[in-house]
Amino acid sequence: FYEIDLILIGKIFGPVEVAIFGVAFTFLNFLRSLWVILFTPFSNHINHYIGLEEREKGIQMIIKLVEFTYPLYFILALLLTVVSTELVIYWLGPVYLDSVPILRILSIMSVFGFLIMPSTLYFVAYEKTKSLYYLSICTPTVFFASLILFGIFFSLTLELFAISKLMAFLTSFIFC
Repeated sequence: FYEIDLILIGKIFGPVEVAIFGVAFTFLNFLRSLWVILFTPFSNHINHYIGLEEREKGIQMIIKLVEFTYPLYFILALLLTVVSTELVIYWLGPVYLDSVPILRILSIMSVFGFLIMPSTLYFVAYEKTKSLYYLSICTPTVFFASLILFGIFFSLTLELFAISKLMAFLTSFIFC
């Protein structure tokens, strides 16, 4: 699901638009990689608690992760939103300024990770497979549904792809 939008953009619009969307998407992937690095040791630690049959300690750790990472997610997303124009200009030049609105939308989307990432750790560690199935089905379904609905009422644009992705992550956030 994470990169299906790039495939669709390439089929619908072309390689130039893929590059414009890809610039914004690169920052999102960078943030996602940072968060995975941050959360991986905690995943192991939570599984350790489950192995010791101290499930409550694992849940407390997940709650602390949510509490402590919210400010980090919020600050990074806000910072990326505020400096997105300068960042794109200094990195790639003014040719890619069209990616700035997309980057801002995707930056807002990244804020939801403070709850989605720990919740996913919880679903995996505590074997909540129905929740994992729901997220796996719901996220792309909401993405495609919002893309189609918004596409019917508005013209299909690159920003619409980012908004549809935002809607999918908002749905995941609400579920988590």
